Amino acid sequence: AGINPAYGGLVIFVAVLWDGITDPTIGYLSDKSRSKYGKRRPFMLAGAIPLGITTALMVTDVSFVSGPGKLVYLLAINMAFWLFFTTSDIPWAALGSEMTEDYNEKTKIRTVSSTVIQLGMIVSFAGTPPLAAFGAELFGDVAAGWSFAGAVTGVVVTITYLVCWYATRGTEPVGEQIVVTEVEKENPLKNFKFVLHNKPMRWLLGLTLLLVMTYSGVWSATTLFLIKFNLGIDDEVRQGMYLGIWPLGGIIFTPLVGWISTRFSATLGKAKTLGFSALVTLITVVAVYLVGLNEVNMVILMIGISFGFSALWVFVYVLAYDVAAVEEYLVGENKDGAVVSVMSFILKLGMALGLALGGILLSYYGFDENVAVQIPEALAGIETTFFVWGSVFLLLGTILCFKFPINKQKYEAIREATKKKAAGEDY
Repeated sequence: AGINPAYGGLVIFVAVLWDGITDPTIGYLSDKSRSKYGKRRPFMLAGAIPLGITTALMVTDVSFVSGPGKLVYLLAINMAFWLFFTTSDIPWAALGSEMTEDYNEKTKIRTVSSTVIQLGMIVSFAGTPPLAAFGAELFGDVAAGWSFAGAVTGVVVTITYLVCWYATRGTEPVGEQIVVTEVEKENPLKNFKFVLHNKPMRWLLGLTLLLVMTYSGVWSATTLFLIKFNLGIDDEVRQGMYLGIWPLGGIIFTPLVGWISTRFSATLGKAKTLGFSALVTLITVVAVYLVGLNEVNMVILMIGISFGFSALWVFVYVLAYDVAAVEEYLVGENKDGAVVSVMSFILKLGMALGLALGGILLSYYGFDENVAVQIPEALAGIETTFFVWGSVFLLLGTILCFKFPINKQKYEAIREATKKKAAGEDY
C-alpha cells in the first residue's frame, strides 16, 4: 500500500476493534428485526453491493494520494469493508440456524456451505494472481492489474450474496411488523449478557478460541517457515504444493466429517466429532515431531491438519446454533444473530492472538525472516512453536470439545421444552 508497516499494523488493529463493535451490533439488529421480509435476508441484501464495492477498493491503486491522506483512506476503506461484510455475513450465518430445527439438518446445511467456501478459497488463491497479471497486461500497469482483479472479485462477491439472498427466499420465519416498545429498546450490550449465564456458550467460546489460535494462528504463522527453512524447500511452487494440501483436503474432509456427525449423531454428535477430528490432527502432529520432519512426513502433516481444520469450520457454527437454542429456552427470545456474532468475533480474536503469539515466539527464538539461512536456535524455535506450542493449545481445545454439554438428546429435549414453555404448558 506504500505506507510504513507500523502504520499498516495500526490500520489493521483499528479495523479489528471496529469489527468487534459491528459484529454484535448487526447480530443485535437482525435479532430485533420485524421486517415482513424476514430477520436475516434484508441485511444480506443491504450489504451485498457495498461489500462488493469496498472489496474492490481494498486493492485499488491510490498512488495519487500520499502522506496522512493515504492512511486515512486505507483506514476508512478497511472499516467500511468490515461493516458491510458483517452486515451480510452475520445474518447469513444466523440464517443457517433458522432454516430448520432438526439437529442433523443444521449440520448438513453448514457442511455444504463450508465445502463451497473451501472451494472458493482455492479458486481465489489460485486465480487472483493470474487475473492480476491479465489486468496488468491489459492496462499496461501492475497496480492497475491488481485494481482490475479487485474489481472482478468485488463483482463476484456481490453476485454471490445476491444469489444466496434470492435462493433462500421463504426459508426463514417472518416476524410480524410491530411497533417497538420501550422495553424492547434495551441497551444492545445487555443483549449479550447470555455470555455470562449460558454455560454451553462459555464452553463453546473456550474451545473455539483455543482451536482457532492453533489452526489459523500459530500454525498459519509458522507453516511456510517450517517448509522453507526446516525442510529446506526454497522453490515457491513446491512450497505452494505443500500449502495447497491444506485447503484441497478440506474439499474431501468437510463432507466426511459432516457425514460422520450425522450418521453417528446419537453417539458422537457435533462436539465429539470435532473433538475426535482435533485428536487425529494432534496425533499426526506429535507423530511427525517424534519421527522427524521430511518431505513425506510433511505431506502427512498437512493432511492431518486439513482434517481437523475442516471439522472446525463445520462445527463451530452448528454448535453455536445449539447454544442459541439453549438461550431461547432460557429467555424466550431468538438470539441466533447475537450468538453467531459473538462466535464470529471470537474466531477473529483467536486468529489475531495466535498469529501474534506465533510471531512473538519466533522472534524470541531468534528467527529472522529476511535472512536466507537461519541460526540453529531459530530452526529449533520454528519446530518448537509449531509442534510443541501448537499441540498444547490443540490439546486444551480438544478436551473442551469432549466436555461440551449439549448432544442430540439434550438439544431435542431443549427444543421440546421451549415449545411447551411458549405455549404455557408444563415442561
